[in-house]
Amino acid sequence: MGAHYGSIHVRTEDAAAIKTAVELISQERNLRFLIAPSIKGWITIFPEQNGQDSTVAELLAAKLANETLIHCLVHDDDVFAYSFFEHGKLVDCYNSRPDYFGEPNPPPRGGNAQAFARLLSKQAKVAQLQALLDAERPTLESNRLEDFAVLLELPNALSAYEYLQDGERDGIRQWKKFVHIPNLSGEKSVKRAAAAKVRTELLRRQ
Repeated sequence: MGAHYGSIHVRTEDAAAIKTAVELISQERNLRFLIAPSIKGWITIFPEQNGQDSTVAELLAAKLANETLIHCLVHDDDVFAYSFFEHGKLVDCYNSRPDYFGEPNPPPRGGNAQAFARLLSKQAKVAQLQALLDAERPTLESNRLEDFAVLLELPNALSAYEYLQDGERDGIRQWKKFVHIPNLSGEKSVKRAAAAKVRTELLRRQ
């Protein structure tokens, strides 16, 4: 089974606005998230369900209507896709295998590197990005995601909520500063109390 990665990258330093928007979506959709600190001007959000649900990015883009946002995902290492939003609107999208799910009329592959020109440090990178999007399928689509993230300097892109929560954090930057939405302190306290009760009962029986 291949990798299932999904992350949403917002071009901002306003961590408070990100946290507020994510908390609202968490309450509306009963979803859990991890939010990374700002790294090179990007705040990365990891929704649960491996970040595969594109509607979460759409909701977040609407709530952060003044920001630039990129949702990246890899599905089973067979598909790499992204949705690129500016000012709350979808301006570009891409799917390396639009026919993967067997739709009768699959959408076009998409992918317009010029849409990212403002975010790329050098004009030459626009051509590099377009070549990456136009290239034939690699052995693992996570390799295409990795190259995409390097070009746009997106941090921590090769991961997902479930991987991080399971302790798969090699190469993850600033993990100790990640924030969980909703706050799990109350849930952890309940679990600790339950474990303590079990231990007490075992000691009593002994």
